[in-house]
Amino acid sequence: MGNRAGLVALQEERPTREKNHSGFPYKSIEFELKHAGLRPGDVDVVALAGIHQPPDRDRQGILAEFERTATYASRLKGSLRKTPVFSLHREKRRRERLSKALGMGFRADAIRFVDHHTCHAASAFFGRGESAGPTLVVTCDGAGDGLCATVSIGAEGELRRRFSVPWSESFGILYAHVTFLQGMVPLEHEYKIMGMAPYAKGGPAARIADRLSGLFEWAGEGAPVWRRRSGVPHMYYIQPRLNEIFHRERFDSIMAGTQLFTERMLCELVRRAVRSTGIRRVAVSGGVFMNVKANKEILALDEVDELFVFPSCGDETNAIGACYLEYARLRGVDSVPSIGAF
Repeated sequence: MGNRAGLVALQEERPTREKNHSGFPYKSIEFELKHAGLRPGDVDVVALAGIHQPPDRDRQGILAEFERTATYASRLKGSLRKTPVFSLHREKRRRERLSKALGMGFRADAIRFVDHHTCHAASAFFGRGESAGPTLVVTCDGAGDGLCATVSIGAEGELRRRFSVPWSESFGILYAHVTFLQGMVPLEHEYKIMGMAPYAKGGPAARIADRLSGLFEWAGEGAPVWRRRSGVPHMYYIQPRLNEIFHRERFDSIMAGTQLFTERMLCELVRRAVRSTGIRRVAVSGGVFMNVKANKEILALDEVDELFVFPSCGDETNAIGACYLEYARLRGVDSVPSIGAF
């Protein structure tokens, strides 16, 4: 993004021809530099989306990871996340990512790491374009930099975070586990759960949705924050509990119940966010908001006057959010183009 570069966005899976490519986007960066006629050292700011990134994984790696989450060994390993060892591991991975950027020739003083959910929020806020007043910006995904949801207020080119939910409470991760348990690929085939939902009977779907809702409770005083009920495990390790909830239930009922539960959670999140801030103009981003049927229910809420969903609002567009944020800081808010300029 810039005067010479214009507006260019390229997902690494296009030049590599590998669907959902995971890893540092070398080929995309090379294409964009060539397109702009720039060398790495000419770039003012390199905005890296996310402070920390998960390890690179292909489809088989994702399936293996979700298979492991149901094991005792995985839960034991997960306990290390609360120790300094895990912090050292994350810092090592951050340095490796920085090294890759430096290895391409970018200046060290040009590189910025931008928090994952700040990227989501920035993509929705700046991508929406100019507004006559403040915008309520809501993010919700599986996980990123330790969180699964945030509520911010965007006004006069700035984002102020008001609420956040840790990733241990993520119903986006729960949805991914359901995808896995139904024999599909998590982080890729969730749309098939949504697509199957209308074919099930309402009664069984509502029963399953109620059971899933019973895993969580909302904060008091109407805050847009939820948490797991006592005794409910971290969502990353929720598979054994889901197997209990889904025991002898039809596959279509499971999918419909999961979809209904997700619609309820997202609608309640937005409803509470509006009531807590008084702002009825809403912009959203994050992978859970890729659920178009849930978005339709949000738009129908009495509390919502206007809804903007950032196009393809999963992690693939976090790079755009990071770019928006840093470009606004460098060139000023008025210079930031809306999503329509791409």
